[in-house]
Amino acid sequence: MSSPVAFLCHASEDKETVRALARGLLTNGVDVFLDEWEIGPGDSIRQRIDHGLGRCTHFVAVLTSTSLQKPWVNLELDAGLVRRVEGQATFIPLRMGLPVSELPPLLRGMHSPSIGDPETDAASLANFMHGVSLKPPLGLPPSPIRASSSRIGLSPAAQTIARLMVEASSQGRSHDPQLSPEHIMSACGLDVDGMIDGADELEATGLVKKYSGLGVEYFVALVPEVGFFAAFDPIFGTTAPQADARRIAADIVNGGKQGAATSELAASYGWTPRRMNPAIEYLVINNLAMAPSAIDPEWSSPYVMATPATRRFARESN
Repeated sequence: MSSPVAFLCHASEDKETVRALARGLLTNGVDVFLDEWEIGPGDSIRQRIDHGLGRCTHFVAVLTSTSLQKPWVNLELDAGLVRRVEGQATFIPLRMGLPVSELPPLLRGMHSPSIGDPETDAASLANFMHGVSLKPPLGLPPSPIRASSSRIGLSPAAQTIARLMVEASSQGRSHDPQLSPEHIMSACGLDVDGMIDGADELEATGLVKKYSGLGVEYFVALVPEVGFFAAFDPIFGTTAPQADARRIAADIVNGGKQGAATSELAASYGWTPRRMNPAIEYLVINNLAMAPSAIDPEWSSPYVMATPATRRFARESN
């Protein structure tokens, strides 16, 4: 892996601080383009600066009330912003004795650290350029989650997303909820890689689906499929869809019925759709009953019909 290269844009009046910053970067493994080190007698100043700009991975602008008035500094700032827009270099504005309010409008939206001790600041800056994160390492999840992890064979990231999906659902049915990548990262405390890996792992189970869109970087939404809540409610939720499904089967069979309306069963139990739907889906995915799908604002199926398998399943509870 090649070392990062920093181009130091600055005014000559700030040279002493910039030299200390440059030495600190070099000490910490960052190559530096500093004009007085790179432009020799007889060299074309423009060509040497063009060369430095062309090979830099990080454009570092040391901004002071003096430097912002320099025409040459402003030309370099233009070039640095072009390289940023083109994805060729990271643009890093550093302030020295300058409040954010006095920055040019294009730079106010960027995080612009203030320089204190240049050698100390250089070490922190070098860590950033080398990709060293200040974020503490991810620890182990609580012991109950680790125990469930071994049972279902999912990584901590995938489990964190599954838990979010269980807790965020209001109906416990397919396509509820629909989680955006940004929501997943914010709610689960995952970085981009963790979010992508966890979503891919869940999709591989067949119980979760990613919906993509034209020009979308990751995916539009991550949604549960039929059977998701029957599988994950016992681990991350407060209900047991298998036990609820067995009660439904027993009540239908013992009542001598061929079936029952989902809404009527739920009303008799005092269950919300969030509890009823996973139980119905448990019966369906295990071929223990017939429950035709329908477009309904609350129920995954409007009706549950008994089969010979329903009767056998109900007898197992006795």
